[in-house]
Parts: sequence; structure tokens; C-alpha cells
Amino acid sequence: MNKCIALLFVSIIVLATVFVSGCMSQRNQNATNTTTNQNATSTTATSNQTLKIMVEKLHDIIAENSTAIKAWKITWADANTVRIDYATDRYNASENSTVHTNGDYTIKQFDTVNDAANYLSSQVSGYKLDLTVPPNDSAYIRAIGHEPSTYERWTKINELRSDHYDVNAIVQSDNFIISLNEVAYRYAGRIT
Repeated sequence: MNKCIALLFVSIIVLATVFVSGCMSQRNQNATNTTTNQNATSTTATSNQTLKIMVEKLHDIIAENSTAIKAWKITWADANTVRIDYATDRYNASENSTVHTNGDYTIKQFDTVNDAANYLSSQVSGYKLDLTVPPNDSAYIRAIGHEPSTYERWTKINELRSDHYDVNAIVQSDNFIISLNEVAYRYAGRIT
């Protein structure tokens, strides 16, 4: 694996990993989402308070790891499913290059860990299990304060060209399933 692929893989997986390492089984289905973030839009729908907090923490972590968040749109499918569409730029000064990403996270909260595990097994065909221990820092840990007891991360990476990658990840954190679909492009220099 060349240096460019490794760097891109690590940066994209870091974004996925910091968000998807945790869960909480208690639900609050009576909250209403009216959250907007930098350059963000959001639908208003019945939403889950735990998911709202996790989305806020995900935004914080992505902002810390990116030069700029170019887009951030939150859409609630129902009280227990949220989709975040985003675009980021990350500048690497030592290589004088910028990685631009477009992607989406979909987060689903299930009633039980077993329900989430059953859903996960139906979704991972063609993916590779690459992590069973959650990372030390995540949106979940920042929001809730502890790691999940059940954790699996499955990934699939397609190199389209040496400067263009498609990354997919599916993670189970207790009774949450988080899916990531991301396309990354590497450009020479700093893109603003």
C-alpha cells in the first residue's frame, strides 16, 4: 500500500472511528431537532436526544480534524435514524496537499444489541472486519463518558485512482449501527 493510500485510509477511518465507537441504550424520542451547524441545514422532525448529542460531538471532532467543513446537512428519517451529509477539506502541510471528502453518515439506533447485530450481519457482505476494540476518543465517549460493550468496524475501500478513493464503513456500537460512505480526492497544494 503506497504512502498516499495509507495516509488517505488513516484520515478517513479516523473520522469514522471517532464518531462510531459508542452507544447508549436509553432513548428520548420526544425531542425535536432544530440544530444547525456551520454551513448546515437541518430538517425538523421528532428525533432522539442521544443521537442529537452524538451528531453535535461528531461535528466537533470532524472540525478538529479538518481544515474546513464545507457542508453539513442533518436529515432525520425517524426518531431513531439520522443521516448527515458533509464535505470537508484537510490540509497536510508536510506534503503540501489537501484531501477533500464528500460523504454521509447514517446512524440507526435499535431496541437491543442483538437487533443491531442481526442488521449488521445482513449488511457486511464484501466488507472486511478490521477493528473490534473501540478507539479511545469518540463522539460517544465525549457525550456519554464510556465505551460500548459490543463494537465491530467493517470497512471496504476502493481505489479509483491514486488520488481518488471510495471508503465505506459499517460499525456496531452496542445497539447503534453507523454507516459511512465517503469519496476522497487528493489535490496538490492548499485548497481554500
